[in-house]
Amino acid sequence: MTIPRKNQPWTMVNRLHPFTRHKDRKNIAVLLFTSTLCAIPQIFGALRINHYLFQHGIDEILALPPPTTSKLVSTEHDKQSNDRSAFPPITRRHINETFGACLMLKEDNELLYEWLAYHYTILPLRYVFVASDVGNLQDPEAVLARWKTANTDLEYWVQNASDFAHRHGHEYGTANSIKDVHHAFVNRQRAFITTCTEFLKSNGLQWITYFDSDEFLVINYLKPEEQTDTTIGNAEKMELRRLLPGIQTNTTVLETMSDLETTHNLSNCQTLPRVLVGALENFTCPDAPSRESIESKGIPYDWMSSLRFHQHAEKGDFAMSKYGKVMMKVSEFSEDTIAKVPSNIHRPYKEECGRAFTLFPDALFYLNHYIGSWERYSAREDGRRNRQEWEKRAYMTAGTSCKDEVFQWFYRFEHLVGVERAAYLLGGNHTIGE
Repeated sequence: MTIPRKNQPWTMVNRLHPFTRHKDRKNIAVLLFTSTLCAIPQIFGALRINHYLFQHGIDEILALPPPTTSKLVSTEHDKQSNDRSAFPPITRRHINETFGACLMLKEDNELLYEWLAYHYTILPLRYVFVASDVGNLQDPEAVLARWKTANTDLEYWVQNASDFAHRHGHEYGTANSIKDVHHAFVNRQRAFITTCTEFLKSNGLQWITYFDSDEFLVINYLKPEEQTDTTIGNAEKMELRRLLPGIQTNTTVLETMSDLETTHNLSNCQTLPRVLVGALENFTCPDAPSRESIESKGIPYDWMSSLRFHQHAEKGDFAMSKYGKVMMKVSEFSEDTIAKVPSNIHRPYKEECGRAFTLFPDALFYLNHYIGSWERYSAREDGRRNRQEWEKRAYMTAGTSCKDEVFQWFYRFEHLVGVERAAYLLGGNHTIGE
């Protein structure tokens, strides 16, 4: 694997990952290849060796996280991804012109298709470290592999959360109550933040997101009705928002931030407030792609949250939307800071990120948090999720996402990668040339 960096070809850092410590690296390499040749079915079934194994050199393989050990199950739709012809390759961006992401998943494959495509388009996301959480029975690599088959420039790594859950001295173990289960999950999140941040930073990434697969970044550009209202928001931050482009432009989030940084001091830890998007489907934004147009391309419309759900809670309603999430410029963080035990996913490092809450009028970006259908919401095993909790959040009508034109990402994505490739990456069942 080569990644443009400072105009020179670059391979993964030539060292073992920090949480894998061995003295004799060459012996490990020989053992890895011998085991692979002798036990291919078992390795691919149980260990799920990363897809780089047979394509790259020993040094690159050693730089990747250790192979995962849980046997995961692909959905039937995902299995189609193994038999595709090659698309023309997409030109790779310089690593400094891209985003990385730390993403922990559990039973989220259906969400992953759209989440990747959406953030590939608007950030632009090009490097993803995925943790498959304890108890996950879906293989995220089944979705991610489509990006390799389709000759894109997205790079990814997959690892089981149980491999690093003890990182900060906490056992994920068996918990007996809903509260204990949640605390164990939070501890795994902390370990994942440290592991993923260290790994992506060491490989040259500058900006990293820490959103979930049901959270989608939106640019909070200043709306016409806000232009003359001097009673809302911080004046300096409102002025920054006047400079923000809408999502319908081809400007990426990173390009926008780079432009702003030339004249303004931006925080290296951006806290994004969340907006809860409900599950009502009785309203569709004008010009948004219809169910019929999406399904005519073989794309499962029910998996497309941002195209399916448009009504949300009131922006700034903390009772409904809770704490925000962050994206961090980790290239500016010291190794000592990253080595600390993170506080939580909402503000990993208190000194750099401040409080986990930002007033909505002051935010440059925010997150649409999709509750999804009852079937989607209840698919994940979580004692806190029940019908009553879902109904509290499902029937939101305070506003719509139409003014922000969130749906525009879909048209941009088709233009960026091509219509057929876009359909394939979004879970479509078309073969090339159909």
